Amino acid sequence: MMHDMIVLGAGPAGTACAIAAAQRGSRVLILSHSSKVPRPGESLHPGVEPILNQLGIDLTLRKPHFRRYHGICVSWGPPPTFMPFGHDTSGAWRGWQIPGVELDRILLERAARLGVEIIDDMRLVCILRHNERVVGVRTDCGEFFAHFTVDATGRKRWLVRQLGLIEQQASPFLLAKFGYVHGDASLALEEPWLIAEPTGWCWIARVGENKYHWMRLLFSKEQGKELGIPASLSSFASAEKARYADVTWRITLPSAGLGYFLIGDAAWVLDPSSSHGVLKALLSGIRAAEDAQKILLFPSQGKEICQAFTQDSQRWFESDKAAMIAAYQRHPFPPKWVLALNEARQT
Repeated sequence: MMHDMIVLGAGPAGTACAIAAAQRGSRVLILSHSSKVPRPGESLHPGVEPILNQLGIDLTLRKPHFRRYHGICVSWGPPPTFMPFGHDTSGAWRGWQIPGVELDRILLERAARLGVEIIDDMRLVCILRHNERVVGVRTDCGEFFAHFTVDATGRKRWLVRQLGLIEQQASPFLLAKFGYVHGDASLALEEPWLIAEPTGWCWIARVGENKYHWMRLLFSKEQGKELGIPASLSSFASAEKARYADVTWRITLPSAGLGYFLIGDAAWVLDPSSSHGVLKALLSGIRAAEDAQKILLFPSQGKEICQAFTQDSQRWFESDKAAMIAAYQRHPFPPKWVLALNEARQT
């Protein structure tokens, strides 16, 4: 069977793309290697909520124990400051604290209800090409063909490696370590905290009745031995083994071409303090679905549509990177590489 789209990966980017494509009448297949491993960053900006609603998902109807929060407490040099998200006529805006695996499940269920075919627990072998165009993939379950193949494999960047695309690194190697602890719910952490440290920064968020999520990032890999549970949580019991993530700033270009799109972290990565990870994943997935449909309707415009997709991805990356550089310049202990990046940007 020929599909309109094959999506590689079942995280927020991939499932959003599959849902948006299915909403537009496309035949979609998700190929995923089953993995329930937690990923860094489980705090959703309020801007995510209307995007999920667009995809047919209302989190307010989901599990009531998902925590809400009104803003972020920031200790980025004295004094500590609470930064609310804002408000409108309906009231204060609130974000969500949702485990990544739970968000993935909600999105995947929505895709299945729309008729998206899902094959889990399989291994990708290689891409399939015809006249330089990506036409599908070979897996250990067989070959699958589609008009478009979408790389939503995150930091694995499977299609990126298969195509030999150019990856531009925009920072030194950056490592984040994250985990969970159980402790006294009376700890005054109703809102997430972002705390500057001499070696980087620390994030702490309450994600359950007695459960806290923490993450630390180091500005230099030589400081790796200093990564551990934050001091304020050191007396708590670890809920599971802590994990590491490579969050080096990077972008792959072009992010769209003959028969393919790159979305989410497969397209570009900034470290989690940018706070746009899930929002970027959802929006890039929806945009890929929209552009794929445009190309199917107007094949002669395919080149221009792919170029626009790449240009917009690059603009978003550069905009967020500039904001990150500005934020790190205000850090009490700004790393030398950030100062160098800022000088290069101004020249």
